[in-house]
Amino acid sequence: MMSKQRPQAGGRALAGAIIILSAGSVPLAAANAKATIVTFDPQGSSRTEPRSINKGGSIVGEFVDGTDTTRGFLRTPDGTITEITEIGQTVLDAVGINDNGQITGAWADGNFFFHCFEREPDGNSNSCDVGGAQQTTGNAINNHGVVTGSFLDAQGNHGFVWSNTGTVTFDAPGASQTTPEAINDNGVVAGDWIDAASAEHGFVRDAAGKLTEFDACGSAATVATGINGAGAVTGFCVSNGVHGFIRDSTGNITLFDVPGATVTKANAINKKGVVVGISEDAVGFLAFERHTDGTFKSFSVHNSPETEATAINSNGVITGFLEDKRQSGISHGFVRIP
Repeated sequence: MMSKQRPQAGGRALAGAIIILSAGSVPLAAANAKATIVTFDPQGSSRTEPRSINKGGSIVGEFVDGTDTTRGFLRTPDGTITEITEIGQTVLDAVGINDNGQITGAWADGNFFFHCFEREPDGNSNSCDVGGAQQTTGNAINNHGVVTGSFLDAQGNHGFVWSNTGTVTFDAPGASQTTPEAINDNGVVAGDWIDAASAEHGFVRDAAGKLTEFDACGSAATVATGINGAGAVTGFCVSNGVHGFIRDSTGNITLFDVPGATVTKANAINKKGVVVGISEDAVGFLAFERHTDGTFKSFSVHNSPETEATAINSNGVITGFLEDKRQSGISHGFVRIP
């Protein structure tokens, strides 16, 4: 299952230069034979999907239990897995963890309306719901405990930034939907927005509120998935296939493809500029790691038909999930330590 793949037509003129790296210009390195890979599942899980990893190696994500209910989990570096719960929840999705151990995500009440939460390392939680919203979801949290995400009201989906001092809401100009996906320690938010013609575009919004729109593939769909401390944004775009991209803080965009792949979907970028994600070729789906010199390492966990890397920390530790090769519809989490 390739998460968050939303190919749509449309787009606008691109601001900033584009560098295209063809498959022939970027060598594919063998996966590091010295890497240690550990697979894991919360007890009773049929599907485990890690979403975020912090500097210390703690991982958060979601799993599906025996009642087909989605729940959140925290896995610490020693392998201990704890379910994350909120009072009154029916389902819960943990999507972001910072280096201090603060966690964000969303939980659904008995009416299946979603609420944003910020969970402290001691287990106490704060609500990050936007006042007056029908639903609010937290999508990312930085090391200052600032959460970004989206909320729904009668006018549609909008973006927000929450901290313990208050909440700021925003929209991309002309957007029918605005979805922040990531935030760095400078308060810069990256995400995507949909216009009236249902075309999808990327954006970055600085801490002062200035929002800059961009299209990574020209007139095609752009989805931003991650941002690092230097302001480099990664994600993927659709134009004669699905391509990964990196947009630097000055607006220059580099497109890239895993050699031989028809789909290259970037999910996250760490402070060193290393990008991880998933690619598809004629054989199947492989996780990949792209280094700053343009080289790739692709890997499969346990010869799975599909392995996806979803996050990478500053030490190069990668997490993600793999589809079970023996049982369809079953997935497991993994952590790959270089």
